[in-house]
Amino acid sequence: MKILFIDEELPYPLQTGKKIRTYNLIKQLAGSFDVRYLAFGDGAVRQDQAIRHLTDVGVSCYLVNVRLQRKSGLLFYWRLFANLFSEYPYIVSSHYKKEFLETMRRIIDDNRPDIVVAEWTPYGRYFEGFDSARKVVVAHNIEADIWWRYHEHETNPLKKLYIKRQAVKTERFERALFASVDGIIAVSEEDKAKIEKTCGQRPVGLVENGVDTGYFSPSSDPVEPGAIVFTGSMDWRPNQDAVRYFVTEIFPRLKKEVKEAHFYVVGRAPSLSLRSLATDEIVVTGTVPDVRPYLRKAALVVAPLRIRGGSRIKILEAMAMRKPVISTTVGAEGLRVTPGENILIGDSSDEFARNCLRALTDMPYSSRLADNGYDLVNRHYRWETIAEKMAQFLRTI
Repeated sequence: MKILFIDEELPYPLQTGKKIRTYNLIKQLAGSFDVRYLAFGDGAVRQDQAIRHLTDVGVSCYLVNVRLQRKSGLLFYWRLFANLFSEYPYIVSSHYKKEFLETMRRIIDDNRPDIVVAEWTPYGRYFEGFDSARKVVVAHNIEADIWWRYHEHETNPLKKLYIKRQAVKTERFERALFASVDGIIAVSEEDKAKIEKTCGQRPVGLVENGVDTGYFSPSSDPVEPGAIVFTGSMDWRPNQDAVRYFVTEIFPRLKKEVKEAHFYVVGRAPSLSLRSLATDEIVVTGTVPDVRPYLRKAALVVAPLRIRGGSRIKILEAMAMRKPVISTTVGAEGLRVTPGENILIGDSSDEFARNCLRALTDMPYSSRLADNGYDLVNRHYRWETIAEKMAQFLRTI
């Protein structure tokens, strides 16, 4: 079977949860299928390295060397304003380029893929007027839900009004897309159920996230007393909100009880406002070549997310390294976790802080929690197992 993936960027290097997921799935699929990948590029050396790496694992790559719109500067704000008069939400219109469409059509004419997979919902727009192959979209999130959660937390009246407009347009776009393709892949049971309510008779497959249990594995390195770790791309708004929430509402309460408590924020591209949170007890690392050294030293890993969306891979990686994890319900949504057995859940700042305190002070309980999380990952979340679910769904389509 021939499969063409279309996406914003090549899934390498592995800097984000989305890239980690996509890379590991296509690497497994390339063992059985003819896998090709089309993405935007700018001719950078790093992309040449990505192409070489993906080629080595059996994936043929194509780049459209058109720079996507920057998310800063006066021109960016002008585009945001102009988008008010577009039928498409900004996340869709800003990724639609005729050069990409022309390249996609040329690849399809030359290679005749059986399935074209939009590896992010906004890329489903390229399916408009297209019927020469089966069309599948991967819904890493229900994007409209993320916008509605932004709307819920925004306090600036003008921003709140703009975000509401984006949420409405995103919801309309997703509904139309899900009802028009040949199949949808959801990442969680919750998202699968919501999509099935809106897409009529279209098949919806569940392909959860996974973890490389060979790469992320327990270590004998000593734990740093009081070390709390958060990992994730810091240029993504839900992660930014989670870190601010932990630093301002949870960490001070915890610090009163555990004097040696300190917090590592590990992830790429933190903004100046996030960097300004750094103190002697709060370390904002920025981009690191490898998150494992921080996870090895962690006494506790936290995922205090309040905005839906994301890959949950940060939780699986921590569990694979046999670390106790505390999350919100939103942060662990879609994972087969059992609160109190393999994870702790705190949906208020008080509850989250109490759970952190217990994990840091009750070592036997914390160890049992970590052991159970490790067992869960090895039973259900190995990439080989997850990729076979995706392969079977694509065969059915």
